Amino acid sequence: MSRLIVIAIFPFFVQFCYSQTSEGYAGLPNGIIKNELALFVKSSGNMVQIGEINNKLIEIKLKRCSHDFAYFESGDIIALDKLVSIQSKAVTTTGNKITDDKAWGIGDIPPSTEVSEVRYIHYKFQLILPDSAIAGLFNPKFCANPKKNNKTGKTLICNCKVFQSLDRRRVYIYMLNGEGSQQYEVTWAIEDGEYYRRIVDSVL
Repeated sequence: MSRLIVIAIFPFFVQFCYSQTSEGYAGLPNGIIKNELALFVKSSGNMVQIGEINNKLIEIKLKRCSHDFAYFESGDIIALDKLVSIQSKAVTTTGNKITDDKAWGIGDIPPSTEVSEVRYIHYKFQLILPDSAIAGLFNPKFCANPKKNNKTGKTLICNCKVFQSLDRRRVYIYMLNGEGSQQYEVTWAIEDGEYYRRIVDSVL
């Protein structure tokens, strides 16, 4: 009898564990990526001052931002080194049922927007993150008080950051999304030009 109960509840247990922990910071294997993420993700519980981050990671500067996109660039006027863009779109539920166990940023009110694309451009190649990397990420928050022509300014408040490691092998694209009890953070990690994984956690 007990064996039947275990068999019956196992799929639900796996689904719960997958949706709650498999993508989180705590589930990452120990190593350099986890150590670098600890510098800026809230879920690590080990955030450091921005000055310390700059000594261990290089921030790719925000160039343009609005309510539905953010662009980051590094390089100079002669040559672009890296470009990162994050975009959102209006939610369409046609043929795409939204379930709480696979969605982030959903409260009592149906979500209005979702992350639609994350693009990383290196001067040698371009990488568009796969659908699995952006699935279930609702109500993204980009920038408040965007300036004219979407250019950045001193009063701009942005929920997105992009960092690269000092050896330039890893890039981290970060967003703090949702509101209130539905607030969550997501980081996409890219290593040696390849998409590694995303790290998603609730922010309490």
